[in-house]
Amino acid sequence: MDGRTKVNDLADKLNEMLELVNTREYRRLGITENTILAQAVGGFFLAAYDSIITGIVMVLYYLARHPQIQERVQSEVDSFFQNQQSDAEVSLESLSQLPFLGACITETLRLVPPFIRPERICTKDWAHENLRLKKGTIVMLPAWAYHRNIELFPSPDEFLPDRFMGDEKRALDNYAFSTFGFGPRNCPGARFANETMKMSLAYILKEFQFRTRENTQVKYKPGVLFLVMYEPIYLDIHSRKRKVAKLK
Repeated sequence: MDGRTKVNDLADKLNEMLELVNTREYRRLGITENTILAQAVGGFFLAAYDSIITGIVMVLYYLARHPQIQERVQSEVDSFFQNQQSDAEVSLESLSQLPFLGACITETLRLVPPFIRPERICTKDWAHENLRLKKGTIVMLPAWAYHRNIELFPSPDEFLPDRFMGDEKRALDNYAFSTFGFGPRNCPGARFANETMKMSLAYILKEFQFRTRENTQVKYKPGVLFLVMYEPIYLDIHSRKRKVAKLK
């Protein structure tokens, strides 16, 4: 690890697995460095593609439905780029200067969690008050319903990014937002997904404004057990430099 602080991201997970390559268990299973890299990179990017694209599309959909919020985000984005020496040299560290855009992303992922049923296997018998779980039990968290718990989120079906700003964010329960899971086995790509969405949306919203059309709607596909799926969403895209285009 070369003294690097662990942050439980993809790099940390890869390093932990690579350190076990020469153990008896990994040799017995035939797990090599190539096995780890192939599985990790393949699974990581396949999962990241769906979650990131879903997040970006849904953020733009909610901003189109709430023009005042979109204007507020774009004001923040405009100020952000004005403070950068070059648009082409925006750093990941500087993205912390876009807190409201980050709140819009989080609120969108609350309403439309890309992974709708994260699962874990109970590794030992466990009990809490009247709840009992046996070792080997599969525990599923229904993220869609969980994120609409009125005790955690008043007006749970409303798009209210300020839930994740300032005092309101600090007042939230630590386990209120579950899109990326919790603890040592949470999503190792959470940071990658958040930073990619924020960077992409900053550049998109710098140039374009999004508006709903008569046929703008979200129609979810039924029967999907893992990833949220939906029919095409139609929005009008207007250049902020007065060049108008329409995109499906």
